[in-house]
Amino acid sequence: MTQLRRDFIAHLQLRGFSEHTIRNYIESMAMYARHFNKSPLELKREHVKEYLLHLRNVKKLAVRTINLHMYSIKSFYEHFLPGVDMMGDIRRMKEPEVCPVVLSREEVYSMIDNAPNLKITAVVALLYSSGIRLGECAALKMSCIERSRMIIRILQGKGGKDRNAVLSVKTLDILSAYYRYYRPSVYLFEGYTPGEPMSLRRYQDYVIAAAKKARICKHVTPHTLRHSFATHLLEDGVPLRVIQDMLGHATVTTTTIYTHVSSDLLNKVGSPFDKPLNRKGGANA
Repeated sequence: MTQLRRDFIAHLQLRGFSEHTIRNYIESMAMYARHFNKSPLELKREHVKEYLLHLRNVKKLAVRTINLHMYSIKSFYEHFLPGVDMMGDIRRMKEPEVCPVVLSREEVYSMIDNAPNLKITAVVALLYSSGIRLGECAALKMSCIERSRMIIRILQGKGGKDRNAVLSVKTLDILSAYYRYYRPSVYLFEGYTPGEPMSLRRYQDYVIAAAKKARICKHVTPHTLRHSFATHLLEDGVPLRVIQDMLGHATVTTTTIYTHVSSDLLNKVGSPFDKPLNRKGGANA
């Protein structure tokens, strides 16, 4: 590891960034340097703009991904070249508002019931029943499951915040059976190496496998289960402010997206065109 990389990692750690974000920023800067085959400190403002346009027009990356690269480059230069305006007029790209894919309760239950093995069953059940993020799930250790309080302790989640997530009674039963069979030692879900966490890619593969077994044609990811958790709570009448806390959202604005994707809420409200018209005094009243 170069001294430049070590210094940047230390800077990000002192800024309080999560390990997941630090990995993304480091990889982003490595890609930036490889593109020009130069150290980032040798590059100029025009190189930054050229690279971001390359990501947009040639690589065809999603806006959110391009913004991540922009944030990493901005953080790098603000630290190593303070006072030098390397970003110029470059600003965060506006991200399109996309309604998330949400599963019905029947589809979620089908994924759990038809999962290829007990480990996949446990992963799907935990992600859905708690609504935690993929990275938070991957970081869970055995000690984070508190049976006595029926909570899951999330340590240093998004934004470096600790919080508690709900531990479902049904999920606890599944986890107990999973533990007896797999005997994880440190992390709740471990990879091929004992004591090491399972990769994020493996979680994604597990969720896709469960959806395939359940014959679900929607594009299902681990985050789909989080979206479904929040939407189903909203349909059950749980206040948005409570759902915000359960999801670990910084503001309730982020949580309001679920009011747009709930089919139950749409059906309950209905359309004004379907309401009976109370005609009084004839047609000209």
